Amino acid sequence: MTILEKNIQALLSGVNEPLGNKLLNFIQNKTCSRFNIDENLNIFDKTHNVFMYENLEEEINFFYQSILEKTPRYPFICIYGIGNALLIKNLAKHYKHLFVFESEIELFILALSMIDLSEELCSGKIYLVDIKEERVNLQLRILFDQNDMFLWLNIYEM
Repeated sequence: MTILEKNIQALLSGVNEPLGNKLLNFIQNKTCSRFNIDENLNIFDKTHNVFMYENLEEEINFFYQSILEKTPRYPFICIYGIGNALLIKNLAKHYKHLFVFESEIELFILALSMIDLSEELCSGKIYLVDIKEERVNLQLRILFDQNDMFLWLNIYEM
């Protein structure tokens, strides 16, 4: 089983079936035409002809340190953008939950093809939010209606 298949299987196990089905449908019917990823896990945007990271290791480390410094006692954090998933995988070790908001289906596919998040997805440690999902508001209400999270929502002005 490939890394992507493991991650999709985790999503389909009840964690986020709509996203799992959307990813399956995409890979069965389309190819990634806007983005690709190189051997160093740097993402290239073909539309804008630019890499996501100028210095991948340095930038991921900078964001990792910055986020940890600013959120030392937060039980969960919300991040916009999955990137190559390295940052998310590393940050998940420090929080009860990590919510990752993304609008590009291709970026979900590239990230989930390279980094195994299946354990974190199944356990609820990482939750991927497709902001283009038509029922995203309902998903968020269900997720954040849990008492331990509801108390922290004012931090994010949600």
